[in-house]
Amino acid sequence: MDEERLIALERIVGKGNIDTDPDNLAAYFKSDVKTPNLLLVTPTEDNQVQEIVRFASTHNIPIYTVRDQHCPKEIASNEGIILDSRKMNRVFEVDPINLHAIIGPGVTFSQLISEIKLGDKNLKLALPVAADSHSVLHNYMRRNVTLLSPTLRGRTIIVSNYHVVIPYEGEIFKSGSHSISEEDHVPDWPGTGGTAASIAFYGMDDALGIPIKAVIWLFPVQECRKAVAIGFPDIDKAKLFMQENCRKGRFIEAYAANSLFLAVILSQDGIDIGKARNELPPWIVAGSLEGSEELVAVTREILDESAKNLGGKEIKGDYLEPISSSMERPWYVWDRDTYQGAFYHVPFYTLFRRSSEFDKIFLNSIEEKGYPAGELGQLLIPMKQARSLYCEYDLYFESGKEKEYEEIYNYSFQNLVKAGAFVDRPRGKIAELIYSENPKMWELQKGIKRKLDPAGILNPDQLIAKEL
Repeated sequence: MDEERLIALERIVGKGNIDTDPDNLAAYFKSDVKTPNLLLVTPTEDNQVQEIVRFASTHNIPIYTVRDQHCPKEIASNEGIILDSRKMNRVFEVDPINLHAIIGPGVTFSQLISEIKLGDKNLKLALPVAADSHSVLHNYMRRNVTLLSPTLRGRTIIVSNYHVVIPYEGEIFKSGSHSISEEDHVPDWPGTGGTAASIAFYGMDDALGIPIKAVIWLFPVQECRKAVAIGFPDIDKAKLFMQENCRKGRFIEAYAANSLFLAVILSQDGIDIGKARNELPPWIVAGSLEGSEELVAVTREILDESAKNLGGKEIKGDYLEPISSSMERPWYVWDRDTYQGAFYHVPFYTLFRRSSEFDKIFLNSIEEKGYPAGELGQLLIPMKQARSLYCEYDLYFESGKEKEYEEIYNYSFQNLVKAGAFVDRPRGKIAELIYSENPKMWELQKGIKRKLDPAGILNPDQLIAKEL
């Protein structure tokens, strides 16, 4: 980028928030890359993001926002701005009465968890099970599934309202009731209410605008909390137990996982993966009970009887404490590299009654390509009081063999989609498959993108994580 433009951007954000160092820029990419024409900009205020967008639009400079742990390697050789909002990490408000927090995009889970524990607030967060960013706002805007998903009756989106800088003229879009007023005498009505067409920005991965602030839901911590883990000999009994007890509101957080998946998750608490996968039952249902001491005790008795009827056995000893603590932190997807060095994960939604069908399709697909079924990690989370099911398959492999296992990943994932698996945020070849069968929807999405970003400067050619 030429000197004149560099000086203009320094005027907007300050010299300390501009970086052209190749090593610092290369750290934003997973593989070894050269970034001769990229500039790192780290704004600290909302108005700076607006001015950056206006400047980039005037001079036709692409902006690539940092949303994941790493940027796509394809942009390394491009000219443009890498915009990292990590310094916009202000917690504007934590409201224990109305159960919300107002945060900037740079606020991390560890930061917000510390903030809500200050004083005697008795609050907790909905923690994602496949967090692909440290940013609370980015995970929630992506509708990432959380451990609280079984309890949430209606919307599973944890964002109440948000503010987004639109590429067109750098104006700020405000969702829901914020489109009318942000004063505290107006109820903070969710983005699906009010006068604004807000739903379009969820799950869009900054294709239509740059999030700069959000109101997110918080949840009360009850008088008593107990973690429960029950082992089952097979997936069918684990699913039946989980569905029945989530439907009846007995669990607050809940999930089912096979022994390999759970061992990988618990490795973040110092548990040996090989030892745990051999010692744990084939399938485990874990969850939390909350309420008064009396309510938790009664619920526990009911769960014990339900598990006994299905051949389940309570997990005690060395594994219960790490299972409990694992439900008090986000699960980052990159942590699963600890098992073999790398992995691909296959997330989708379905009905409980169809999940066995998809298990068979996926297992047959990977075995056909030579991947051993015994090395597959599996996670299940009931959604909205067990109306439906979030499923995830994890394929683990040695680092450096991504190309080899990408074929297995694409082949097996495509077979799921063709059979009717619902994918919330499709990527790569999976997105191509889905949109090739829904061309009208794809045209509508592109039309919205052109309207809000006519110059095409924001994450160019990218829409819902699919490269055009």
